[in-house]
Amino acid sequence: MWTPGVVFGWVALAAVFAVYLLILRNPRCKSEQVSLLVWLLASLLMKLVAPLVLHLCNEHKQYSYSIWYLTWAVMDFAAVLVIYYWHSHARLQPTRLTLFISMSFVTLASIQLAGYIDKAILETKAIDDVYRFLILSVNFAVAPMAVFHIARSDQLQIKGFHR
Repeated sequence: MWTPGVVFGWVALAAVFAVYLLILRNPRCKSEQVSLLVWLLASLLMKLVAPLVLHLCNEHKQYSYSIWYLTWAVMDFAAVLVIYYWHSHARLQPTRLTLFISMSFVTLASIQLAGYIDKAILETKAIDDVYRFLILSVNFAVAPMAVFHIARSDQLQIKGFHR
């Protein structure tokens, strides 16, 4: 695994967790709470499962690209389905942040599928660097976008912090 990606991935996850804690008690932020919680849990699950997936890739080299890329794509799409199901079940109206997080999962899954096509099907490895930095960029974008959305919508309840 790419070390800078691992380090910055954990930093991005910590930043999203901080934002989640800021809105946790606000009853007007249910949609945001759901989508950020799904982002946190899915990201944490992926980080915890990564060594196992890497081990499987090393054990089954002929299927390693399929195992690696398709595992993450399936998990990203599953997270979108969880957000959708949760919102439907709880009758929540999705906010712009929820749509952004859902689209981030779809983008991540698309990047995974592009990486799979590049390595397993075309056998070019032409987008290795693009793949790494896009995954990292999408993961990093969630925290600032969450802060921007919450601050702009006046849902942040911190004493002394007002629009």
